[in-house]
Amino acid sequence: MPWRACGKYLSSAGILLLPVLVFSQLLKHSLMVAIDLWLAKWTSDTISNTSSSGCTTQNCGFDHSPYSMVFIVLSCLAIIMCLATSSAVEWTGLRVAKKLHNSLLNAVILAPMRFFETTPLGSILNRFSADFNTIDQHIPATLECLSRSTLLCVSALAVISYVTPIFLISLVPLVITCYFIQKHFRVAARYSLYKNYTPP
Repeated sequence: MPWRACGKYLSSAGILLLPVLVFSQLLKHSLMVAIDLWLAKWTSDTISNTSSSGCTTQNCGFDHSPYSMVFIVLSCLAIIMCLATSSAVEWTGLRVAKKLHNSLLNAVILAPMRFFETTPLGSILNRFSADFNTIDQHIPATLECLSRSTLLCVSALAVISYVTPIFLISLVPLVITCYFIQKHFRVAARYSLYKNYTPP
């Protein structure tokens, strides 16, 4: 899919809805990173307190209520943001599909007679059936999966780089290697499609 088509799809969401979608995704993954950092702090403090006192949590009776309360609050906020993000994705897909359908319908209705003489009726029906089925069903789910995977990778790299700064040294060759691997598989996929193509 060309970048121009992706830009057309995202711009059809509107000026207000697209920033809300991006902000909800960023906030959701920020909460997930906060949960991981808080669990790391909870574990670290528990281990340090246990080793300094020379006993276990069972016989010393450590009070973990502040840690557990913050963890519960962060988890509830993360669940709420997951629901809000899913709703925003579905609402964005519905609005984009409605806008694109109206634009296509107006273009077909206002098309000159020469268009209907040179274009098969089945091709027009496929635009309103198969293509819009992809827009309605597949693109919103793919968009959510893409944004979730991208932000998960970015947040994981950020947490690892924060905890282990020396990881940044190995990050540059990893990025270069991943780029060339992705480029290789893209070329291989295009070659496979061209090889298996049978003209009508």
